Amino acid sequence: MDINIPLDYYRKLRPKTLLSQRYRHLLMLLFWPLFGLTFFAMERGPLSQREYFPVECALDDIIPFNVFFLIPYLFWFVFMWAMLVYTLLFDVRAFRIYMRFIIIAYTATLIIYLVAPTCQELRPVVFQRDNIF
Repeated sequence: MDINIPLDYYRKLRPKTLLSQRYRHLLMLLFWPLFGLTFFAMERGPLSQREYFPVECALDDIIPFNVFFLIPYLFWFVFMWAMLVYTLLFDVRAFRIYMRFIIIAYTATLIIYLVAPTCQELRPVVFQRDNIF
């Protein structure tokens, strides 16, 4: 498949052409709602009524909590979605590679969490300042 997708690449997309070789990569997007539902079931749904094992190391106690670290943390998710949209629109081959990585990594993570439910107790109970962060 051509690396540089013309802007009208998806113009011929119809429900009946979704299973064609040209647009089959769009089916990989179905992973996101499936992952979201599974994650919700494990975090707050029927699979959440289990005991979690806190994971901690000595380094966790040394690192101070800084509210400004929220900015790069949230931009990680913005970067992931921006990369997904960019590759979907401009580089189908990279989109397929990216989604395969996401599907394998996120599925493996869900399986690990299902077998050994863990958590981190890093959030402070009381905040010094009341701000947007």
